[in-house]
Amino acid sequence: MDGLNGQTAPMAGKLNRIILLAALALSLNAVYDYSARPVEAKLLNLGDSVPDFNLSLLGGGQATRQGFLGKPVMFYFYANWCPCSHESVANIRRAAEAGKAAGLAVLFVGIQDSQDNLGKFVRTHDLEFPVATEGGQMFADRVGVGITPTTMFVDSQGAIRSFFVGKVERFEQLDEGLKSVTSPGLAPA
Repeated sequence: MDGLNGQTAPMAGKLNRIILLAALALSLNAVYDYSARPVEAKLLNLGDSVPDFNLSLLGGGQATRQGFLGKPVMFYFYANWCPCSHESVANIRRAAEAGKAAGLAVLFVGIQDSQDNLGKFVRTHDLEFPVATEGGQMFADRVGVGITPTTMFVDSQGAIRSFFVGKVERFEQLDEGLKSVTSPGLAPA
């Protein structure tokens, strides 16, 4: 029996597809919801040691905590989708140049974005710094960084000395952090 002018079978097929698509959408949403669940991001305290990390660098190689011990480090957490990350690069470069004489190392850490998009950021700004694109989100979660951009200054012993969260509009916004890791006697004990 056809029912509605011979249209029962096609309508049943459409209904089945709609139910299947709805079930698929709900399943994908559940997976996304679980994987995107925010980590309780609480910045580590000043003076805390940076946790161990092993980050894959764009172009090959690894960045590790042990590899940075003995030198001050400025970590710049960024995302390609974030306009403030882009707008802060000039001042991050200025801070890197200002800390060069003190041996400041700089590591850009890509978070909250795909590896391809993080690479686009690097090409857009023609970055000369090491850039971590794999493992960055896990590292950010461990130090409590949940906002891009965030700049973190770590001393030569691996202790966190300063955070700057948000767009770096003026070089002076990084000055305290820079001095805390490059100027003898200024870093808190």
